[in-house]
Amino acid sequence: MIQGLEGLAQALEEMLDENARRDLALSPMQAVGALGLTVLPFALPSMGDLCSCDGAFWGSPRPTIAYRPTPGSRRENFTILHELGHHLVRGNVDVLSALADIGTDGGLEAEERVCHLFASRILLPAPLLDQILNDQRPQADHISRLYEASNASREACAVALANRLGCFGYVVLAEVSTSSVRFAASSPECPYVWRRGSKLRKSHTIWRAVTRDGGFRGEGPVEWAGGSKGMWLDALAEGDLVYAVFAEERNWAAPGLNLLAGGVTSARPIALSGTCAHCGEATWGYQSCEKCGDVRCRKCDRCGCGAPSQATRQCPRCHLSRGPGLFRKGSSMCVDCE
Repeated sequence: MIQGLEGLAQALEEMLDENARRDLALSPMQAVGALGLTVLPFALPSMGDLCSCDGAFWGSPRPTIAYRPTPGSRRENFTILHELGHHLVRGNVDVLSALADIGTDGGLEAEERVCHLFASRILLPAPLLDQILNDQRPQADHISRLYEASNASREACAVALANRLGCFGYVVLAEVSTSSVRFAASSPECPYVWRRGSKLRKSHTIWRAVTRDGGFRGEGPVEWAGGSKGMWLDALAEGDLVYAVFAEERNWAAPGLNLLAGGVTSARPIALSGTCAHCGEATWGYQSCEKCGDVRCRKCDRCGCGAPSQATRQCPRCHLSRGPGLFRKGSSMCVDCE
C-alpha cells in the first residue's frame, strides 16, 4: 500500500525512466509529446474551485493535454506536468486505489494535490531543494531563489517548499493588484485547500511586505470561507507578487518574533501593554521597536522613539514622585534620601 500523497507522487515519478524525467525537467512540452500525448494551447474557461492549474486532460480518444498559454512565464511547464500526472494516475492501479480511499469526494481533491507534487518533483529534484534550503525551514525568499536556479514556475517552487514545511501551513503567491491569492500550496499536514482567487483583506498583514522595505515577518491569518486560523507569516514583495509562507510553528529566528519564550512554538503570541508616552492612551501590541523596546500605539501610531522625557521620577526609598532636578546625575534616589 502506497503511503501518503508524497508517496503517490513518487510512484508516478517512478513510472518514468531517468532520461524521460531529465527531458521533462528541461522541456516539458516537447518531452510530453515524445511520450505519445497531444499537447494543445487552448483558451480554457474557468476550471472551477477544485482545479488549481490552467490546464485540462482528456484520456480519449487520444491522451490530450490542453493548457492556457502564458507567454513569458514558466507556468506552462508546471501546468503541462500537472496534467501529465493525471495521465499517469490513470495508468497506475495502485495509485487509483489509494486515491479512492482518501476523502469523501472519491479522491478528486487528493489527486489534484498529488499531481501538484509530481510536477514539482520533476521540475525541482530533491538535491536542488537540499542545496537551496541548506538545512533551513522554508522561507519566502526561497521561492525566488528556487525560481532562479531551475526551470520551474513559481507555483512549482511553492509546492516543493510547502512539502518541506514540516507543519500545518501554506506557501502562497499573492497578487497585489487584485488583493487575492494567485496560488496556494498546502503542506502535507493541511486538511484544507486555500483556493485560487481567494480574496485577502486590504488590512491583512501580508501586504505589509509591500510597504515595509519589501519584507514582513510576524502574524497573519489564513482565511477560508468557513473560518480562519492564526499563523506565523514570512512575506517578501516582488513586483505585483508577494511571496509568503504561512506556518503554524515559528520557523524563523527573526527580530519580530523574539518576544516569545523559547519554548513557545505555536502562534499564541504574548501581548505587550502599557500607556503611550505621546498621547497617553492605553495601548498594546505583539512586536516591540528594535530601538526603544516600545510597541506602536494603536491610536497615534507612534512608539517610544522621540517621546518626551518623564516630568517626574519616583524615588525608590521615599516612593515620592519628584522633579528631575531633585536627583543627582547617576543616582536613583532623590537628594533628600541621599
